[in-house]
Amino acid sequence: MTESKASIPIVVLTPTKNEAWIIKYFLEATLNFAHHIIIADQNSTDETVSICNEYSNVTVIKNESDKYDEAYRQMLLLDTARKMFPGDKIIFALDADEIISADSIDAAAWIDLKKQKPGTVFYFEKPELYINTTQTIRYYHRYYPLAFIDDDTISHHPKAVHSIRIPTSIAQPKVEIDTIKFLHVAYLRPKTQRAKYRFYAVQENMLNTSPWYRRRRRYRNGNHLLHWEVVENAPNEWFKYESQIKIDLSEISDPEISWYDLAIKEAFEKYGTRKFWLDDIWDQEWQTIFKSSPRIKNPPKFLTSLLKFTDKFNK
Repeated sequence: MTESKASIPIVVLTPTKNEAWIIKYFLEATLNFAHHIIIADQNSTDETVSICNEYSNVTVIKNESDKYDEAYRQMLLLDTARKMFPGDKIIFALDADEIISADSIDAAAWIDLKKQKPGTVFYFEKPELYINTTQTIRYYHRYYPLAFIDDDTISHHPKAVHSIRIPTSIAQPKVEIDTIKFLHVAYLRPKTQRAKYRFYAVQENMLNTSPWYRRRRRYRNGNHLLHWEVVENAPNEWFKYESQIKIDLSEISDPEISWYDLAIKEAFEKYGTRKFWLDDIWDQEWQTIFKSSPRIKNPPKFLTSLLKFTDKFNK
């Protein structure tokens, strides 16, 4: 990577909220290919920001939005990158739970990336580490747009939820990179991943970005386990980091209650629970874990039964 980093800078843009469980590993791995990382933190209550501040080539900015808004944070990050690094640069948009594989760090493709013209979008494989680090789910025919060459003139039009992270217009050249992979580690925490699905259902309800039947179909209990995918053995090469890169993904824990659950509790307290009765979020024992919140009331049993019946046809 030393030779390829000499010309055009690589800047990584990452939003965070309570990512202390993974942020150090992310920074340790990412700084092996990036010149700089810009973190947009949205009111983390854990050690996320303090960990980021330990690194001289990591800049933390505040995402002061009071709601979940991917469009806002993406533009905040992109505008900041353009102010800090004017002119040509490669911008990566990565989440904190996306870790470059060890065998990707010195791939020859890094040099080829910098030979492309401004506007070029780069697509990468993003394997899921599934339940533990010995298993993976791979999408061989679905690469993700995670980077592009920016010259400060390319427009980006993101959405509030499930937005593509970078500009990807039809006119932009597209290049698939098959020797650089980013390991998605979220599924090492299945309970937290389920909480995230419930969180998305609640957010899309409040933002009115999807009707109830689509929310139930997309965020249905069980979908977070990806049971329709093929599970393979994860290659050892993905984890053979140099000794100075301190990464051990096998020690990641999965808490019973996450910040996603706390955010849903806030939504209950603001809107009441009736607003969310049609969403498939009631597998969590809300009344048990939040006993101090009198506004939490489960949907009536007849409605729950009716929704489970309609789910059979909501494919």
